[in-house]
Amino acid sequence: MSDKADHIAWAAEVISAFQRRCRTSDEHVIADLICDLGHLADERGLDFLSEVARGIAVASSAKHVAQPHATIATRRNIHEIGGLHVML
Repeated sequence: MSDKADHIAWAAEVISAFQRRCRTSDEHVIADLICDLGHLADERGLDFLSEVARGIAVASSAKHVAQPHATIATRRNIHEIGGLHVML
């Protein structure tokens, strides 16, 4: 399995390619990419908000693995995103 540094490098490559193609500012590039991924998900018949929630959950669990003394999530860590409840 790849480590976190690999994943960060791959994400940076994607952002760089997207930014070159769309000429999006540094300030908005991630939000613009997320928006366009939503359009792509719709086109492919995927539930975009469920995919986003799943991605957030994976990122959150990776943070907790990296921090073994992290506290157990409470209701304050649960947020609603498009009708889905996501633990952050």
